[in-house]
Amino acid sequence: SLLSVAAATGAGWTPDLAARALAQLTAAAVEILTFAQSFSERSLTLAVRAADAEFARECLATAFGNERAAGALREISVTTPIALVAGIPLALAVNPKIPVKTLAEFIAYAKVHPGLAFGSAGDGSPQHLAAEMLKAAVGISVRHIPYRGSMPALLDLIAGHISFMMVDLQPALPQIGEGKIRVIGVATAKRVAAAPDIPTLAESGLPGFEVVAWQGLVGPAGLPRPIVNQLAAQVEKLVGDPDASEKFKTAALEPLPGSTPDSFAAYVKSEIARWGDIVKASGAVQD
Repeated sequence: SLLSVAAATGAGWTPDLAARALAQLTAAAVEILTFAQSFSERSLTLAVRAADAEFARECLATAFGNERAAGALREISVTTPIALVAGIPLALAVNPKIPVKTLAEFIAYAKVHPGLAFGSAGDGSPQHLAAEMLKAAVGISVRHIPYRGSMPALLDLIAGHISFMMVDLQPALPQIGEGKIRVIGVATAKRVAAAPDIPTLAESGLPGFEVVAWQGLVGPAGLPRPIVNQLAAQVEKLVGDPDASEKFKTAALEPLPGSTPDSFAAYVKSEIARWGDIVKASGAVQD
């Protein structure tokens, strides 16, 4: 049988890389043919619907995480959860012309300059909602500029057309290293292994602040439980393998071992409630 892997993101971005790595390793484990289909960063909805439509005759499609939290999580809820795989760290980054290097300086600057423009991969994307969470947490007034994908937003951040952005850390590491953007902190509970020198926003003055664009594996609705269990076991083996785990960490992906189909289903329900509240507060709509 054929294993199809669909990632709702632009080619070369973290979810796409994770999907391809997961497809290769999982397929090798279950002895089935694999290919990856990357949907140009439009919506996770596409990947989830593909699981029930275009790839219905095949045994599996993947839909990666909360890439469009304004609606896609509800799409995931009507598929078959298999396993939570990894988290994509987000980081607060600014254009270098903004004279701030710490979270405290950023907050002070934003309060003196209300209406700072920030970009995201689109309305309701994790980047958008993470910035909305930051806005609410520190009491600043900022203006959202949605883009059709992360790369156009990142390029405008480099050019100075927007002031800041909650970036996917892995694709932004080269720009950070070259000084094209300045990173203030990561929105993870602990420092990221691929960039240990970058402080967390929590340790910088926002205790408990954590936003992760998680990555999970789902199948078509009604996927037989024996197949679900087999794939979940292979995913668990993968994320627990030291070599595979190191590859994830090199890509600034944080492996999330210990997931089961049932625990992942419960996690999705909790995320629907969590992100749903943020979506309502922000007024975001799905692209």
